[in-house]
Amino acid sequence: MHFHNLKLFLTTLLVCCLYKVESNLQDHLSVFTQLNKDDRSFDDHPGLPILNAFRQKTDLMTALDGGISPHCQEELQNFSNHSSAFISCVLDNARPLHYCSLCVSNYVQVQQSYNSMNEAGNQSCDNEIISADQIQVVSKVWSFIDLIWTTSACDKCFVTSNDTYHMRNETTQMIDMVDVTLKCFNLFSNSTTPSHSKDACTVCEKRYNEANDFYWDLDEKNMLCADLIDAMNYTRYSWGITLNCHPVYETSIGIIIISTIVALLPVLFYLIIYLKGAATGDNYHVMDTGHPSS
Repeated sequence: MHFHNLKLFLTTLLVCCLYKVESNLQDHLSVFTQLNKDDRSFDDHPGLPILNAFRQKTDLMTALDGGISPHCQEELQNFSNHSSAFISCVLDNARPLHYCSLCVSNYVQVQQSYNSMNEAGNQSCDNEIISADQIQVVSKVWSFIDLIWTTSACDKCFVTSNDTYHMRNETTQMIDMVDVTLKCFNLFSNSTTPSHSKDACTVCEKRYNEANDFYWDLDEKNMLCADLIDAMNYTRYSWGITLNCHPVYETSIGIIIISTIVALLPVLFYLIIYLKGAATGDNYHVMDTGHPSS
């Protein structure tokens, strides 16, 4: 019961307040309208300080709503466009993974745009954009983009000079070798019979081994980026799982037999020596135990 009365009282009070505010606004509006009709000046009106304060507050809100100079606004727009382009490029080339080689120009544009806002000679844009708020959204967006690039070790596939990226010759060669190997696999991809799989392993073995060996050479030289790692992993998966290729086929059986014989030669040699020595010892024993004739 008490709660209902309190609720009714608050509702009544709110309605009265709203009515009072509306009445005041209508009074001020009618006064300013009448003054305008009478072509009188506002300078001596008692409501002028309130109107000026409202205008100043509106101007302040407008300044806060934009808050940056036209030059810095243009810098921010460029960064936004380049960031969007890079993220879109990465997602479009995430599978199969080729964004290091295909999105490098987008990454350079984002990097240059961020550095342009953050450089010492452009301190105003740093204050107005990068360090303007506690969250620092622009800085976090750049950190995210740079994290994708560095985590993928994309720089390892390029030679950099003055913010210019040139793809290494080794990177191009590795991509070409993987491409040739996969094209060889595709010649047999529509056949599921074991005989065709064995043919694929025989025909494509040389190309696969060359690509695999060159991959390990680049690994030792620390020249592997995510593009090459992903491409070689897919090639190995196709070789071992899809085509079910293994190193043991007719071409390898002869090598295995020869290796086995070579490994057994020392054993056979010592076995022959042992048997020959044992036979010589027995003969000597028989001759030594003979009795001379009288």
